[in-house]
Amino acid sequence: MNLDDLIIAWFCLLDDLLPTVTGEDALRQRGPQPTLADSEVLTREVVGMYLGLSQDKALFAYFRQHWTAFFPALAHLHRTTFVRQAANLWRVKERLWCAVRDTLLSYDPCAGYFIYRPQITGTIVLNTPFFARMKKVASTGGTANSKGSCSSSGTALGALPFEQYSNASSSRPPPCAPGKAAPGVRASRQHQQQLLACDFFTVETLRLQTLSVLFFIELGTRRVHLAGCTAKPTAQWVTQQARQLVWKLQEEWRVMRFLVHDRDSKFPRACDVVFASEEIKAILTPYRAPNANAYAERWVRSVREECLDQLLIINERHLKQVLTEYCQYYNSARPHQGIGQQIPALPNHHPGQGPVQRRDMLGGLLHDYSREAS
Repeated sequence: MNLDDLIIAWFCLLDDLLPTVTGEDALRQRGPQPTLADSEVLTREVVGMYLGLSQDKALFAYFRQHWTAFFPALAHLHRTTFVRQAANLWRVKERLWCAVRDTLLSYDPCAGYFIYRPQITGTIVLNTPFFARMKKVASTGGTANSKGSCSSSGTALGALPFEQYSNASSSRPPPCAPGKAAPGVRASRQHQQQLLACDFFTVETLRLQTLSVLFFIELGTRRVHLAGCTAKPTAQWVTQQARQLVWKLQEEWRVMRFLVHDRDSKFPRACDVVFASEEIKAILTPYRAPNANAYAERWVRSVREECLDQLLIINERHLKQVLTEYCQYYNSARPHQGIGQQIPALPNHHPGQGPVQRRDMLGGLLHDYSREAS
């Protein structure tokens, strides 16, 4: 499917699902109707995510330069108007994405999550009453009006051939056998020991300074590597932290093949080149999809709930000291359900048979229990 067909397909799908999501509730109680239809705004956001345009300015400039034939109203529209309208649709987006998920995805009980139905899209998206209206627009050269959705786009969206979609077939993928995971889940488990994930999170100090923390986590063992914290995470700083982690993995003879991180601008290309020199391939997560990096996001929740939310951080030095001690506790003392109640870093000594002793960490905020040698 080329980009023209992708825009048409998403526009048809969103325009049909939007009335079912909003129901009888009017989105605007007063004021004039916007120049752009809500379906057009949502379509541009979806296609922009597909193209890798995460900023509103770049998204607006791209569509205004290349797709005014599809969206004529963009030629006389200011960017702030488009941004405000997109921001005001945030509550509708939450319900709309659930409707899109139910339309294009099916739940596999064996896998425990939704899987994509690749050959059903053409039937669901385009064999709809709105698709029939768009075919009428293409044949008559008039304007279709679905509650004001197409009045601003005119005949542009109906200018491409539609007959190629008329014979789309609908089929579901064969279900997996009971008790077996889906192929994607099995593949991720097989390569879990070779997967790294990394992410940033921010911490506010007592003096109202924002500090950025970079960390890496091994998906197989749940072991966390604290890269560092800084007030200015420049490209040079991030690249240097990547080098230090690679050296550490070499010293420990640990073989990694993949690194998962988001598309944050804090991750420069030089960082991926450093890992590529050690045959570690960088995998970028989709836009606005934090669940794609779930292990890293879960660790951020743990460190906040168990440590940072209970303390007042004074400065960068204090934060590094606190996180270093917490990572030692997390790697050597805290059991994890995902790895069978084991700890990420196995101890070098065998547990003794003596009485149980408690070791306080972070001033008594955390506790580690172990047996003394008999």
